[in-house]
Amino acid sequence: MTASRVPQRIAILGLGVMGASIGMALHRAGVAEVVGWDPDADAVEAARELGAVGQSVTSPECAVSSAELITLAAPVPVIPELASHIVPHMRDDAVVTDIGSVKTPIVQQCERLLGERFVGGHPMAGTEMHGARHANPAMLRDAPWILTPTARTSEESLMLVRDLIASLGARPVTMEPDEHDRLVAYISHLPHAVAFALAAAVHTSVEPDGLALAGGSFRSGTRVAASDPSVWSHIMVQNAGHVTAALDRLLPILASIRDAAARGDVAALTCLLASRDCPPRP
Repeated sequence: MTASRVPQRIAILGLGVMGASIGMALHRAGVAEVVGWDPDADAVEAARELGAVGQSVTSPECAVSSAELITLAAPVPVIPELASHIVPHMRDDAVVTDIGSVKTPIVQQCERLLGERFVGGHPMAGTEMHGARHANPAMLRDAPWILTPTARTSEESLMLVRDLIASLGARPVTMEPDEHDRLVAYISHLPHAVAFALAAAVHTSVEPDGLALAGGSFRSGTRVAASDPSVWSHIMVQNAGHVTAALDRLLPILASIRDAAARGDVAALTCLLASRDCPPRP
């Protein structure tokens, strides 16, 4: 295995919208063999129809047996389970990466299983749509793709994954796992929490005829609330420390906006709405 080349036999375990998008991008990048597996037969069929995988198999063991690189594209809590399952069936020189939205617990568990051959990853791309049929490799182009190597990660493994990401048109970015989790709590997990909360507040307070009048601001603010709640509940629990810190930062600001509006304080409200530097009122 040479770190300066793109591997030609890649396995993708998990053929949801992101796994299938990666598979399509791999084929466009000229990867010779992309093997895919998913427990959902419909996802496998859709991935084959889209050209996301050239070959589908009935088990993770079959998928990884000859792969140079294995991508774990399963839901966050499933990734360590998959890693544990495939270890006895991998090539001795195979490298494993993942696309999980939380890194610290995944990296810790997967490194125990795979050692220097594991490279934690997270493409900062996606869609609120579910399933392989909504896959789109264009979402990866120019997107930051965070890699979270540790002191245990071999330079060869890191370079292999980094080169592959670059070949797909994404931008590899390297950082510590906990720093990744802190940042995404604010720029990804918090916006999803807000969107889910906003959708719930409006849908429980506004009748259907009123909702029909909603314009772009409501649609933009709640777009990602169409995401799978079960997926996002696991992500938020796995990153609970940073997510709660982000919510603790947001809630006093919302309370200050509410209080300024209630007392008719236009100056304070304008400051809160216009400036990132206005502190919440005590």
